[in-house]
Amino acid sequence: MKTKMIMCVVLTILIGGWQNSANAEIIFAGVSNGTLIVACDGEDDHFIIIVDGTTDGRDYYVHWWPDSTTAPLVSSFSGVTDVIMFLGEGNNYVRLFDEEILGSLEIISGDGDDDISLEDSIIGTSTNLDLGHGDNRVFTPGNVFNGSLTINTGDGTDQINPGTSNQRTAVFNGSVRISLGDGQGYCVFDDSQCNGDISLTFGVSTYTNNYSRLTGDYIGNVIVNSVEGDDKHLVRGNIGGDLELRSTGGNDELLVEGCTVQGDLVLKTAGGKDFIRLRQQYGPVEVFGKTTIESGAHADDIVIDDSILRGAVSVKTAGSNDLVEIDDSTFVHSLYMNLGGGSDDLRIENASSLSSTFLNGGSGMDFGSANNSSLGQGRRLTRLSIEQGNLAN
Repeated sequence: MKTKMIMCVVLTILIGGWQNSANAEIIFAGVSNGTLIVACDGEDDHFIIIVDGTTDGRDYYVHWWPDSTTAPLVSSFSGVTDVIMFLGEGNNYVRLFDEEILGSLEIISGDGDDDISLEDSIIGTSTNLDLGHGDNRVFTPGNVFNGSLTINTGDGTDQINPGTSNQRTAVFNGSVRISLGDGQGYCVFDDSQCNGDISLTFGVSTYTNNYSRLTGDYIGNVIVNSVEGDDKHLVRGNIGGDLELRSTGGNDELLVEGCTVQGDLVLKTAGGKDFIRLRQQYGPVEVFGKTTIESGAHADDIVIDDSILRGAVSVKTAGSNDLVEIDDSTFVHSLYMNLGGGSDDLRIENASSLSSTFLNGGSGMDFGSANNSSLGQGRRLTRLSIEQGNLAN
């Protein structure tokens, strides 16, 4: 990863396609207290703004093209540490490649399809991307964010890839907060490294689905929230704090695979036919804090497989006919399970608890089976009978 100070910063901004536009113009560009402010006007305009720094990284040259055939107009500025850009409405394209900004970067756009690409570069302090309604895309492979990263989008189909691509690892040294508007949301952190907290919030996706995937090392807490729609959220890697996945409405999937969680694990769904799973993937799931799993009112599947849960474990389902499977797992602390209403099916195999266990079948005709399992001296079964196999003390 590059660690040099700025030798040459190239920041390219393309707004819209290469059609002629009488409105294509920069209405303001200047420096105020070390901040370069660039404001663009017009819809579906196209600009290329190149920011070229000298050895001290404080001299900038702004190039922009009124159309695809006109020579660029150039303005120069000195004493710059931070950059703010107001792109206006239209289809905007922003690219920063293999360079460094000493201070902060802020990009604000109106409605339109925005494409932001920050690649193999270093942002010295905070980064803020405020994108309007439209189909937005943010791509940051190999980038280093030394401050916080905040991304907000309006309604539309949003694709956020703040992770790794082609072995270019993204590093986040501050907190990451991403909030996507209504519509289909897609957010992937692949093989990334974050030294602060991560918060992902998805809007309503009534006719589509939201998707998130986090694979990497995360020092702080990881929290994912989504509402409505058939959503899928997957986490694989190392979590230094708490991990929370919450989804309401729709048929949702919450997947924790080969993950080590130093804090608490919370998995909650509400409404819809949901699937919640802990399983081995390049190693078992291991949770050092408390584990809380809760599902909503429809027929849900909960699977705890190849897991070591060291804190207290609570599993709750609501009404309807739910399936809970426990296989090849160890509960170091207490296990509490309440299956709620409906005719539920509990299947336990190759599981052990080193402390007390309380299994409550709730109302309804429930069925349980066990094989080669021991759930502790303090076990109690309420409204639940083991029809096949047995639970040894």
